Amino acid sequence: MFQFNINPVVNTFQAFYAAEFGAKGIILYSDPADYVIDGEPVYPDGIYLPGTGTQRGTLYIGSGDPQTPGYPSTDTAYRHPEANLTTLPTIPVYPIGYDDASVFLKRMAGNEVIDSWKGNISGITYRYGPGFAEPDDKKRVAMKIFTHNEVATAWNVFGILKGKVEPDRYVIFGNHRDAWGFGAIDPSSGTAAMLEVSKAFGLVKSKHGWRPRRTIMFASWGAEEFGLIGSWEWNEEIAKILNERAVAYLNIDQIVDGRYVVNAESTPNLKKSIYAAAKKVKDPAPSGDRQTVYDTWKARCRDGTNPDGTPVVNTLGSGSDYGPFVQVNGISAMDFRYIADYNTSPQGSSYPTYHSVYDTFYLVDTYYDPGYIYYLAGAQVMAELARDLADSLILPLDASDYAAAVKGYFEQLRDGDIGQRMLQEGLSFAGMGSAVDNFTREAEDFHRRLDEELDLKNVLQVRTYNDQLQKLERAFIDPLGLPDRPLIRHVVLAPSSKDSYASEKFPGIVDAMFDIDNNPDPNKWELVKQQLAVATFIIQSAASTLMEVA
Repeated sequence: MFQFNINPVVNTFQAFYAAEFGAKGIILYSDPADYVIDGEPVYPDGIYLPGTGTQRGTLYIGSGDPQTPGYPSTDTAYRHPEANLTTLPTIPVYPIGYDDASVFLKRMAGNEVIDSWKGNISGITYRYGPGFAEPDDKKRVAMKIFTHNEVATAWNVFGILKGKVEPDRYVIFGNHRDAWGFGAIDPSSGTAAMLEVSKAFGLVKSKHGWRPRRTIMFASWGAEEFGLIGSWEWNEEIAKILNERAVAYLNIDQIVDGRYVVNAESTPNLKKSIYAAAKKVKDPAPSGDRQTVYDTWKARCRDGTNPDGTPVVNTLGSGSDYGPFVQVNGISAMDFRYIADYNTSPQGSSYPTYHSVYDTFYLVDTYYDPGYIYYLAGAQVMAELARDLADSLILPLDASDYAAAVKGYFEQLRDGDIGQRMLQEGLSFAGMGSAVDNFTREAEDFHRRLDEELDLKNVLQVRTYNDQLQKLERAFIDPLGLPDRPLIRHVVLAPSSKDSYASEKFPGIVDAMFDIDNNPDPNKWELVKQQLAVATFIIQSAASTLMEVA
C-alpha cells in the first residue's frame, strides 16, 4: 500500500504513522492549495511554487545525533546500533511536484474526501483510495530510492568578541548554513544578516577599541536541516559551561521570507528587549505613524496586540536552532524574521518555494527584498538586541513578564477543556495556583528591589542580581524530561508532541491528557496527577530563585 500525502511540511511523523498502518512507502507532494494563489504567477514569474516544485525535509522525529541521544556525538561517545533506532523512518519516502501527483490522483479509487482534505489541482476529484479506479491489475506504483545511512561530520563555526568586564557571560547569536537546495531564504538570508552584524561589531572594535561588557558569540550551525544536529550536539557537549555562562540565545533562520511585518517568538522575559530594539530601527518603508520597525509591527501584528497595546510575541516551538538552548539547557531565546501578510498568502508554508530548488538568489533579489532594505532592518534589530544584552549593566530580562505569562498559561489550562476535564476527575489546581501566585509575587518583589535597593556601584551585588535574571530560565528545566520525551525538558514551554513547529504550554499535562477518555491504560490518570505535581514544583522552584539571596 502506498500513501499520497498533501503538504509534506505539516508532520514529521507521517512515515511512522503510515508504516504502523501497513504502508510500504509514501509519496509526498505539495498541493497548490497550500503553495499557490489562484491567478498569481509561479516561479520564475512570481513567488509561488510551480508544478515541478518538490519540497524536501527530514523525517527524523528526534533532534541531535540519533545514535547518541542525550549525550554529545564525540569520538568517544557510545553509539546505539542503527538497527535499534526508533526515530528514523522504516519505509521509503519520496517527494514529487503537484504536476506529477495529478497523474496519480486523477486515477484514484474510493470515496471523495471531506472538504478539509481537498486540494486545488485542476480537474481532480480527491479520493481516499485504496487503489486505482480502473480495475487493471497492471497498474502499479514502483518506488526506486537509492539512499544509505552513514556517520558523517558536521561543522559548527564560531566567531567570538570577548567581553571586557564579564567575559564569562555569553550572548550567543546563531544561524544555520546548511540548506535543502540553494537555500537563498532558508537559511542564507539569516546567514547574510548574521555575517553583516558580526562584521559591524568587528569594525567598531577595530576602529574604536570598543568591547561589550559581556562576550558575544556568533555561531554558524551545521546540519540543522537533518534535525538541529549541530546546535543540539554543541548544547549537549558543553552543557555545564552553558548552564553557568549563557545569558541568552538569539536565532535567525530566515531574516526575510516576506515584507509585511515582523514576526518575533521568544521566552517571555525577552519581550521588552525585543520591543526596545525594534523601536530604535527605522522602518524600511515608513508611512504616516509607521516610522520604526516597532510602529509597523504594532500596526500589522498578525496575532493582534496585548491589552497594553504592545504587539504579541509568540512562544517558541521547534524547527530551528533555538530548540536545544531552551529544551536542553534552559537558556532564554528568541527568533526573529520578516514575514508575508498571512491574510493574502497560502497557508501551508512560510513561503511557497520553501525547501525547494526554487529558493534562489533570483527569487530574493527580484521578489522578496530588492535593494535588501528589509534584510538591513532585521539585521539592525538583531544587532541592537545583541548589544543591549551584552553591554547593559543590568541584564534586560524581565522576570515579571515571565510570571505574567505563566499566570496566563495557567489560567488557560485551568479554564479550558483540559482543565475542566481534570476538575471533573476530582483533581485540584489549588497547589499549582498557589505556586503561580508565589512566582508572581516574588517576580514583582525582585524588580522592586532591583529598582529601589540595588547599588549600581557594588559589582558583586550587580552580578548577583544579573545571575538571578540569567538563570531564571534554568528553573523550568526538569532533568527527567517530559513523558515519553526525556530530552525535552522545559516544563512550561515545549514543542507540541503533535506538531513540532508549534509550541505547547505545560506540555507534560497536555500530553498526558491527550485523548484520555479513549485511552484504555488505567494508569493514564496517574500520569496526569504526576505531571500536575511536577508543574507545581517547577513553578515554585522558579519563584524561589528570585528570592533574596539569604
